[in-house]
Amino acid sequence: MTGSPFNQALLERFAEKPEGFAEFRAQAWNRFVQMGLPEKKGTFQYFPLSSLYGATYEHHTSISLPCEENTLIFIDGEFKPELSRYKDLRDLVILPLEEAQRSYHGILSRRLAQNATEEKDPFALLNLSLHQKGAFVFIPPKAVIKKPIRSIHYVSRPCFPRLQLFVGARAEVQWISHVVQQTQQPVWASLVLDVALDEGAQCHVTQSYQVDPESFLFDAVRATLKKQAQFTAISVHKGAKALRQDYKMQLAGEEAEAHLYGLSQLQDNQQSHVHVHMEHQAPHCRSRQHFKGVLRDHSQSSFEGKIYVHPEAQKTEAYQLNNNLILGERAIANSKPNLEIFADDVKASHGATVSQLRADELFYLQARGISQDAAKQLLTRAFCREIIEKIPHAGLRYPWL
Repeated sequence: MTGSPFNQALLERFAEKPEGFAEFRAQAWNRFVQMGLPEKKGTFQYFPLSSLYGATYEHHTSISLPCEENTLIFIDGEFKPELSRYKDLRDLVILPLEEAQRSYHGILSRRLAQNATEEKDPFALLNLSLHQKGAFVFIPPKAVIKKPIRSIHYVSRPCFPRLQLFVGARAEVQWISHVVQQTQQPVWASLVLDVALDEGAQCHVTQSYQVDPESFLFDAVRATLKKQAQFTAISVHKGAKALRQDYKMQLAGEEAEAHLYGLSQLQDNQQSHVHVHMEHQAPHCRSRQHFKGVLRDHSQSSFEGKIYVHPEAQKTEAYQLNNNLILGERAIANSKPNLEIFADDVKASHGATVSQLRADELFYLQARGISQDAAKQLLTRAFCREIIEKIPHAGLRYPWL
């Protein structure tokens, strides 16, 4: 690894990191150094680490782009207030992280301290240590944000975008996150969306990715839910050289709910890898995970999801399902759903399927005059629709149908 292009890019970003949050940066960096870059085992068993470490990454200058209302712009990991447009969001607090550290020191420092202490993903630790100019968003208690808020991440070099989102008691917000690559050269990026939901808060996140087939993307979503809070995240993408999504949900208050949905549509040599840790810490909480993958050609995917139920989390309801549709003779889908339950009054299930299109369904459609290619397309769309229809924004559904 010494002297690899990946290490060189990492050292360049280390040299460029701002001085703010020195304590948390140092703590995260020390934990990362102690942990080290991942090896091909554990939750990174199927990730093409040798390709990541050996690829060449060049520096490209991002361009300034206009944006729609209620949109936060990030360029190569840096939040750009001057390019963003959120004047209509007068009830919200939207600040660069460094500025928020002065005005909202209490809640932000507690959250970052928790991240620095508990984080186990090496790329999320790198983000906490090396993020450039992240964003802080606070939704006041009882505020209902009717129009969705967007964050658009333009990437053209190795970067670490970070967004800290705090949702006040009984507040509601819908968030849309896009990742858009601004170069045709390989890049890698490690994003973190960290969400803290107060009692009765509701947050719905939709994520989509548009990156080069030769690029690498790591996206970590962290959420802590207090009593009766609800968090939903939906991701849709068409893969990359390798795309890894890492979720950690902490249901810390009674009657909290977390729902995670995902759809990947892969072709050529693209890869998608999902890791979920759903932690039930309180009684009467509910969670659901449902991830689907469509794999063509030589594509590859992996899913590893864990439902962890603490002894005090009685009356838990937790469900986990991973479905994979294989459309390529050399496509590979790996799945490892699992449960760790230490409470005795729990409803929980987990499962996984790997299958091809059913011959009888293809025959049924062809018998009614539909060509074989059209029949395959219809059945594939039907397989995907269950996830796509959960996206609450009609304009985001059509590209995936």
